[in-house]
This record gives sequence, C-alpha cells and structure tokens, in this order.
Amino acid sequence: MSDWQVSIRDRVRHFFYSKDLSDCQFQVGTGSSSQLFKVHKFIMAISSPVFEAMLFGLMANDRPILIEDIEPDVFETMLEYMYTDNVTLVSSDHCYELYYAAKKYMLPFLQKKCIEFLQSNINAENACRGYEFAKLFDEPSFMKQCLDFIKYQGTSVLTETSLKDVKLTTIITILDEDSLNVASEVTLFKAVEMCADNNDKDVTEST
Repeated sequence: MSDWQVSIRDRVRHFFYSKDLSDCQFQVGTGSSSQLFKVHKFIMAISSPVFEAMLFGLMANDRPILIEDIEPDVFETMLEYMYTDNVTLVSSDHCYELYYAAKKYMLPFLQKKCIEFLQSNINAENACRGYEFAKLFDEPSFMKQCLDFIKYQGTSVLTETSLKDVKLTTIITILDEDSLNVASEVTLFKAVEMCADNNDKDVTEST
C-alpha cells in the first residue's frame, strides 16, 4: 500500500494533485491566461449542489465546461478546498474573488473562511474596498468592522492613494459618520476631491 492510501483524506488529496482518474474538464479564464483543469465529478458534486446539477443534471455533457468569470488561480484555490478542506489565502484581493466563486457555487464554509481572513486583514489601504465588498454581498458584520476601522483611522484611510478607486457614495457614507476621526477638514476636502475626480473620469470614459 502506498503512503497516500493510508487515510481517506490522503487518498482524496492524492487525486487532487495527480489528476489520476479524472473524468471531467473545466476551461477557466479568458484569453491567453485561460487554463484547463482536470477534475473528478464525484468530488465536485458532493462539494457543491451547483456542480452536482451541472455535472449530473439534464444538461450534463462530456465537453469541457467553460468558466469565464473566475480567474484560474482562484478556481484552483477553490478546488484545493473542495478536495482537501484546506485553503491558501494569500491576499485580500484574492479573497474577494474567491468569496465570489464560493458564493456562486454554494460553498458556505469557504465563504466563511474568506470573511474571517478579510476581517483579520483590514488596513487603511483596503478598508473602503472591504466596506463596498461587504455591502455588495450583504455581509453586515464585516461591513460594520470596515466602517468602524475607517472611523477610528480616518486620517490614514482618507489619505490613501487607493481612495481614488472608491465610489463617491462610499465617501458620502463615511462623511456622514459623526465620530469620524480626521486631522482636519482639509483631509476631508482632498478625499472628496480625489474620489470625485476619479468618478467623473469613469463616467466620461463610459460615454
């Protein structure tokens, strides 16, 4: 008996890395970065009701399944979790995308792991984006934690260059907070100016 056959966890992990006996393929991503993944229908189906319907439902077929709204590295991280129960979270940006994939394929425990990672890594650079993410995906606890951080670290947050990517509605929400801790009104003015300029640019480019 080989070492990888000792336990069920080791056996499943072996098939994740070796791709032996794979019976399904996913083409993930777009353009030159697109990547082909060989997987096992049984593992996919018992992990996700969405994949179960996709692979064993009325519309199932033997062609590679195309997924264009998820990056290959994110899909691989999701597979790692589905096969091994472990997940490697490397950054908040990566975690936002992984959460989206987990929500799409109904993996609630992976969603929870993503939120826990994000909550543990709030900083001045990502707090506003975290707030917008939490609002979009209806994660009230994380949204409150981001807003609290923004209030207490107002000056640091509002002087970050990443603020240029924040929605104007988010800045307005922040400015409405009574206990916002900022060094001066100049900080507030510059933050609004930076955000407004970028929002105007987005509108111009889209017309």
